[in-house]
Amino acid sequence: MPTSSGFLKDFHEKVQSKGFSVSVLLFFLVEELRLRLQSSSSLPSIRRSFISWALILGVVIFGMMGVFEWTLPRGLGLGTFVLEGVAYAIVVFVTYMHLGLVRSETTQKPFDSFVFPNVLTLFRILSIPLLVSMMSMGGDLWVDRATFFVLILAALSDTLDGNLARIYRLQSDFGRIADPVADVLFHSSLAVALFASDIVSPSYMLSALLRYLFPPFAGVFLYVRVGGFRVKSTLMGKVSSLVLSVFVGLVYLGKSLPAPELVVFARTYIEPMGIVVCLLTVLAFIIKGIHIAKVKGRS
Repeated sequence: MPTSSGFLKDFHEKVQSKGFSVSVLLFFLVEELRLRLQSSSSLPSIRRSFISWALILGVVIFGMMGVFEWTLPRGLGLGTFVLEGVAYAIVVFVTYMHLGLVRSETTQKPFDSFVFPNVLTLFRILSIPLLVSMMSMGGDLWVDRATFFVLILAALSDTLDGNLARIYRLQSDFGRIADPVADVLFHSSLAVALFASDIVSPSYMLSALLRYLFPPFAGVFLYVRVGGFRVKSTLMGKVSSLVLSVFVGLVYLGKSLPAPELVVFARTYIEPMGIVVCLLTVLAFIIKGIHIAKVKGRS
């Protein structure tokens, strides 16, 4: 059964033997797609379960959007539904390709179904287009309240997915990969949306993007260059995610009450703190990457 690490390992070996080229990259991407689809088709119980959960997620997301369209003064607009529809199609397709990863982290045996913690992770990803759209509308009290409501749901899904997986022993390779991907997409998108709405400074947006986009891209480059390694989540990484989440939550709590002083507090004190911890997280990753490169270079 193909794995992401196996793909990167093969890609690394190919680059070492023939060098990097666009044709090599395209070959491995096509081969990965073929193997993923083949793997998913060999897991009928997980496939059926995932299709059911995908339909439920669609009903929840688009049902919630329908309520907002009906109740908000200006609605959401057709563009929001189109954006969400495209995101939904991409998420469902990519997840379907990786159903082979819905297996126990410890035993490596496939689960009988698509486990619920992974559903929560997908919900967080699917909430992003809706949140970005509502944040860009701004200025309306009820839109801000709807935004805060969806932020609460996303935060709950982020808290529950990992905890439920640990409590009920549903930790999967899929969840191990999908959860940080969800964090990257969620916080990066919200940072851009906050900047576009004139809520945060350019420094906040750039530091948040650097914190969430630099590690995965640099990690892939390092993997291809020096071979396999694993970097576990760090305390600084968790702190930076918490600070950014608290900042966004306070801003939209203040906007939805409304309590302007709460927004001012968040922008005055929490935003600079977020910038600092994001930069420290990136610095810690760079130091760790240099250490890994040196160790691998000597071996």
